Amino acid sequence: MITSLSLSSIETIMIKFKFKACALIFLGIVLCSSSTIMIGQMTSTEIIKASITYHDPQGILAEKTLTMNFTETRPNGSDKKSDVTIDVPKELYIINREVDDHLVSMKWHKNKSQFKLDKKTRLSAEEIEEYSLNNERLHKMKDYYRYLWHLPMTLNDPGTIISDQVKTVSFNKQKSLEIKVTYDPKVGADIWYFYFNPENYALIGYRFYHDESANDGEYILLTEEYQSGALRIPKKRAWYMHKDNKYLGQDILSYIRIN
Repeated sequence: MITSLSLSSIETIMIKFKFKACALIFLGIVLCSSSTIMIGQMTSTEIIKASITYHDPQGILAEKTLTMNFTETRPNGSDKKSDVTIDVPKELYIINREVDDHLVSMKWHKNKSQFKLDKKTRLSAEEIEEYSLNNERLHKMKDYYRYLWHLPMTLNDPGTIISDQVKTVSFNKQKSLEIKVTYDPKVGADIWYFYFNPENYALIGYRFYHDESANDGEYILLTEEYQSGALRIPKKRAWYMHKDNKYLGQDILSYIRIN
């Protein structure tokens, strides 16, 4: 009993108690600090790898035929539909889009292109010019859909230069990890920033500049997800201008079919 102990004994016990308590507190601080350090030590490439594991852990986009249907909304126009099929190993890209109440189809398969307007292949020079049915336009469209809708997996593409620096910032009022990406001049000249959820490394948005000092370019907010098996693709992409935050439109993923 404490009442039978001397004051010096009580002081000795208290000192030992305080020491143990301080030791436990110190241990807790060390453990917390170690956890923080571990998170902080994740490299930019490790974060991107974790994001790829979150979005496409089975590598479906790199191996399967994926067909995606989009509704594309613009503030000054009606909704439009697009249907895009991509098979990277087969070098197959099929893009069907609604343009002025016409169905415009473009196909690229192993260095061969095909164009259709309302399912007809014999096109006049005027139709070819009006609907941009040429290889230059086709390449831009197929690169656009694959690059953006296969993110973050396309950050592994050749010519991608990933900055070593990782910043914790606020993006769309959400805490996120920011990684800067540039490209070999043979691939592209734009400067990109990608934003990842620090909890699960999901890609939540990105921005790009042609000339960062001029604050040109656009930023894109990703919301919701379309899930098919282990595959998770951001469902909605809203586009805005950097200069005045002007809203440009939204692309909504309606469905995914995997073959």
